[in-house]
Order: sequence, then C-alpha cells, then structure tokens
Amino acid sequence: RNKQATKVAKKRLNNAYNYLKANNQNSFYEEFSQALWGYISDKLNIVRSQLSMDTVKEMMLSKNVSEDIVNEFIELLNSCEYARFAPGDSNKKMDDLYQKGIELITKAEKHLK
Repeated sequence: RNKQATKVAKKRLNNAYNYLKANNQNSFYEEFSQALWGYISDKLNIVRSQLSMDTVKEMMLSKNVSEDIVNEFIELLNSCEYARFAPGDSNKKMDDLYQKGIELITKAEKHLK
C-alpha cells in the first residue's frame, strides 16, 4: 500500500482535475478528498475505520514530518470539506485546492519515504 500510495493519489488527482475542467463541483471535491485521505491512509498504513484528522496528525508527527507540513495537510483537508458544503467562488476554490494538494503531496512524499 505504501509504495502504491503516490501512484493512486496521482490517478485520483488526475480524475479530480478532469472534474475541475468540467466544472463538476461535487465530483471534484469528492475525488480530491478521496485522493488526500487515501494517500495518507496508504502512506501511513492507517486503516480507513481509524482515519481521522487526529490520527493523521499523530502519525505524521511520529514519522518526523515537520509540523508545518502536518498543519498544511490538516488545513487542506478541512478546506476541502468546507468547500464541498459552502457556497462561494467554486472555480477559484477548486483550482486553489487542487494546486495546494499537488504541492502538499509532493512535500509529504519527501518525508514519508
């Protein structure tokens, strides 16, 4: 699972990007959220039933991931959940979240090998 985490996340992010281009907001947020949660679940070997913001934070810190990256990851997950259910400028939000997601997975990958 650990070795496939990045590959699976990239595939899901690519799907999310296609939804972004098609302006399919619900599918974008769902796929984007699954990419992030799936990546961190596979990378840290956390079973989905135990997956929460707290366990993610705890496990990332135990793997010596910098607190900045951990906080960014938690913030991104929160932003994604908030954006899914809150009205606003959806295209800008989706694009910003997508870019942050790619940057963050790249940063996390350096620490979680």
